Amino acid sequence: MDCKSDGTTGKDSRSRVLRDLESILKTRLIVNVHELAERLELENYVSPDVEKASNIAPLRFPESLLNRIEKGNIHDPVLTQFLPTALELKKTSGFSNDPLCELKPTPSEKKSTKPDCIMQKYAGRALVITTNSCACECRFCFRRFFPKNRALFPLPENVLESQKGENDKANAFPYFDAIFESIRNDVAISELIFSGGDPLTLSNDSLKSLLHYIRSIDHVKRVRFHTRVPILTPQRIDEDFPSFDEFQPAHGLPPFILHVVLHVNSPNEIDDNVANTLLLLRRKGYILTSQSTLLKGINDSPSVLAQLYEKLINLGVIPYYLHKLDRVQGAAHFEVPVSQGRQIVQNLGARVPGYANPQYVREVPNRPMKTNLFIDRSVD
Repeated sequence: MDCKSDGTTGKDSRSRVLRDLESILKTRLIVNVHELAERLELENYVSPDVEKASNIAPLRFPESLLNRIEKGNIHDPVLTQFLPTALELKKTSGFSNDPLCELKPTPSEKKSTKPDCIMQKYAGRALVITTNSCACECRFCFRRFFPKNRALFPLPENVLESQKGENDKANAFPYFDAIFESIRNDVAISELIFSGGDPLTLSNDSLKSLLHYIRSIDHVKRVRFHTRVPILTPQRIDEDFPSFDEFQPAHGLPPFILHVVLHVNSPNEIDDNVANTLLLLRRKGYILTSQSTLLKGINDSPSVLAQLYEKLINLGVIPYYLHKLDRVQGAAHFEVPVSQGRQIVQNLGARVPGYANPQYVREVPNRPMKTNLFIDRSVD
């Protein structure tokens, strides 16, 4: 079974989708590299090759992030993560369009009845591609070439029609029944990971509908959101955002744990608005952890990482993983060699508390867990 896309094409439909996303994120999205360069005072930056790179992986950049970037600085550590560059056009040996082999089913997956938007890499956990949308287009995204018809949302038109004018979001449940049948039938799965795209680009109503449905699967005890939204567009998290209390069972049954894993790479990404949003998520009952990608020129030093992790732990966020770059084609200029990464993390340990020093890992396709690059020295 394929999860549905909205089936729309063309400039008008793209504009509508963009407007809907801007409404959810509560910010205008810059999608033209010339406009972004002009607003950040980067004169003569946009070349034909930069435009070509922007067409391969279209720019998406929220206006609300502009005030965290130094104007005129082409090497700003926040901007560099999202600004198209001619370096993306270079084909590099060892890099591919599908570095984690997510589009190539494993032997067990070939026999699976799971829909395309559900992947199961690890025991007891399943990952759901909730949406293709993101608040920003990361230039090193390992899913930058991922097909656009494998997401759970948007809901099919017939489901959307059934919800018009009604308050009962349970009208989506038959659709969810079809999608999550394999999860409901597999009692070994205790955790769902909502990924994408970015699941928090979905509306509050969509998230609540989905969470209410998942809460009905007794053996699923935890839901984990992997997201950049609270960091990049913190204004999106409002008082109506789903809270822990809304999904708890009566009669003393075990609680349903809601967990947010934040993707954040630079201490410059965290300002007062972000801090307030993270505190709001904590008040709403979320467990907060973070993961980062080690990126050349952005955070490849112990001092920068120490600043980042100090900011996070002061806001109640526990660093979780520091990832080696997934070797997606077009992102080679971000790669930090493993030997250098090990030295950085070793030096970091002398600067931060042990709980603020994340595992340095790489994801190796078809392995049953992340590979710790200090334990397994055979992996480069």
